[in-house]
Amino acid sequence: MKSPTLRKENVPLAAFLGALICGLGHIILGYTKRGIMILVGAAIVGTVSAFIIPWPYTLIMISPYWGWALYDLAKIVGRNTNTSDNY
Repeated sequence: MKSPTLRKENVPLAAFLGALICGLGHIILGYTKRGIMILVGAAIVGTVSAFIIPWPYTLIMISPYWGWALYDLAKIVGRNTNTSDNY
């Protein structure tokens, strides 16, 4: 399976939107299925933790998942960015 080509102008937007909403950065970069899976996973984790844990602590429960999604986004950008363009 061939990975989508990244357009450099989309990377800052993807990073910003990925930090706001899990999975949205992946979708912007062309990894639509992966982004939707991450978005649905975040919704499930957030909903389940909201029923089990009171509100402020829900953020603590979703934080590792959110951090992993940002790490995955950074890994995709690093893997697909051509470093030879830097002078």
